[in-house]
Amino acid sequence: MAYDSIPNLANSKYRSLIKDVPKFLSPLFSFVVLERILELKIGKSSEEFLFKLGKSIGNALATKITFINKRQKEAIIIFLKELENLGFGKSKIIRYNPNKNVCTIINTTNPLAKQYKMTFDVQKYPRDVLLAGMYSGCLSAILNSDCFFIEKRCITKNEQFCVFQLESGKIFKNERFDQKKIDQIISLKNLHLNYRPDYPNTLIWKIIQLRQIQLNDGELKIWGVYCTFFPVNIMLTIYKLLEIENIDISNELFYLGVTQSKMAILFQVNKFGIKNGLPTFNSLLNQLEFFGVGKGKLALINENSLEVMFKNNYSLAQYRLMFNDRYDNIYINGILAGMARYAFETEIESLSYQASKTKTDYKIAFTKNANNSTILKCQRGIKNKEIIKVIEEKMKHKYYLEY
Repeated sequence: MAYDSIPNLANSKYRSLIKDVPKFLSPLFSFVVLERILELKIGKSSEEFLFKLGKSIGNALATKITFINKRQKEAIIIFLKELENLGFGKSKIIRYNPNKNVCTIINTTNPLAKQYKMTFDVQKYPRDVLLAGMYSGCLSAILNSDCFFIEKRCITKNEQFCVFQLESGKIFKNERFDQKKIDQIISLKNLHLNYRPDYPNTLIWKIIQLRQIQLNDGELKIWGVYCTFFPVNIMLTIYKLLEIENIDISNELFYLGVTQSKMAILFQVNKFGIKNGLPTFNSLLNQLEFFGVGKGKLALINENSLEVMFKNNYSLAQYRLMFNDRYDNIYINGILAGMARYAFETEIESLSYQASKTKTDYKIAFTKNANNSTILKCQRGIKNKEIIKVIEEKMKHKYYLEY
């Protein structure tokens, strides 16, 4: 599918979810690193959490489809086509008999698996629990029954494709996370905003017009980087869902954002020759519109601090529907702190912000004393040093850019 087909479902008979569900662009290189962080943080429970997160997302999207098409198999095919247009790979049903609890789905181009393998090398067992959850949520909504898929074959195991098979009964023992609680947060109602900016955002439309975005057989790439469109701000949603369960990943997620900014600035300086300082900072500030935080503008900078304003923050708008809580996009906080740290080559003492209905104002204070660095304090707050090692070693260009 060419870049100019992204807004449209291949079968134009049906109204595409892409036209009226928010799209948050997510680079997969950072998402798979977060997957590994969760594994190191909460062990095997991370698989249950990611599966149930995916199941809620799949259920919400498929619920929309059931309003349009009541024929079960055809509704599943539409769902798979929607996932393809969102960048989750090219999927199709190869076996289907709901009366015998039989359904097998093959994904021939799964970018999540390709990115995981690129970052962490060949795996011993399948890794796509999030996608298995999305398929499970789809079938649960369409068949009106609690369904569970297990991945049987996986590209991360050096196989040519991924295969997901419908199982009988629940697949997790000693469950830690409540599926119904996650479903209530990631509901179809909460995906649709009362405040409705345009989707995709203006920056995405611009790179579509410049032919810098490609979507072929479910593989979505921007500047050669695997990405997907999630219907939620995936990093923020993971952070808040875990916080509800008293699992704190704020330091890990903040440091992941800092390291991503460091990598991006080095790339711009070394690859494109962009002068470090204001040029690199403003370049990355413009790109943050991809993440759903709105259009950023540097409002003030001096030797002591800088201030940034974001307008049209649709991440904030959706967040307020999903979580009745103070807005705290810890991942973006880390990205902004890292941008300031490495663009201006100064230590960051603090980062504060104020959020209104549709905009967010940030203030970043500088310091010359490295001991007062908020980034250093965050790093020291990560108790599992293997997590720091994973972030610093795997957030590098060689793990996601195909030259």
